[in-house]
Amino acid sequence: MLTFRKALLASFTLILCCFGSTAIVQADPVVVDPVGDTFGVGPVQLDISSINGTVSGSSLTFAVTFVSAIAPPSSSLPNSVVGFIDIDADQNRFTGAPPFQGVFGPPPAPLLGDEFFVDLGSEASHPGLVDIRNAVTFALTGLAPITYTSTSFSVTVPLAFLGGDNGIVNYGVIIGTFSEPTDEAPNGTIPATSGPPRAPVPEPATLLLLVTGLAGGALKARGRRKDNYRSSQ
Repeated sequence: MLTFRKALLASFTLILCCFGSTAIVQADPVVVDPVGDTFGVGPVQLDISSINGTVSGSSLTFAVTFVSAIAPPSSSLPNSVVGFIDIDADQNRFTGAPPFQGVFGPPPAPLLGDEFFVDLGSEASHPGLVDIRNAVTFALTGLAPITYTSTSFSVTVPLAFLGGDNGIVNYGVIIGTFSEPTDEAPNGTIPATSGPPRAPVPEPATLLLLVTGLAGGALKARGRRKDNYRSSQ
């Protein structure tokens, strides 16, 4: 029969073994935007629910989700999404150009100095692609693919379009309809920052249940051992 110490050791060994099997992949760096914080006046108020900037290999992907349905600019619908993604490639607000968020969004402006930007409305000219431009010279650095779902879009920008940057950038998003800007993210002065996908980590609730159950089993085993010892006397 296992001693109490061995039972606990076996339990925690099992926990370590289960660590990987109970792991879940956490979301990439996400900024959640409040629902209902739009600032337009028209009948269609496109409302951002989250933004996400992820570096993978030689590209940087921006993903933006919405509270309600959206459409690409090329469809020319009332809920077509236009706007800009400000990219502060050197993460220095004192260099580059003023951000579009500061021009079209409500104050306070984010602490960004744009080296590049994504022109979301340019998809109307070449469906499935958007312009990446130098924010200082407005020169086109490349056309990046953009994909849409009913409530989101994602833009995958090759790092070569950002002057060979490593993809860790500060950024912000300002969006709206063809008529007006309606929302931005993040709010306030602190910009969003891109990053690599997070490594898998254990789900806390699963591990807590596992620890509780196994430790309880070890205690029961100890109790049975004591009872067996007393009955043998």
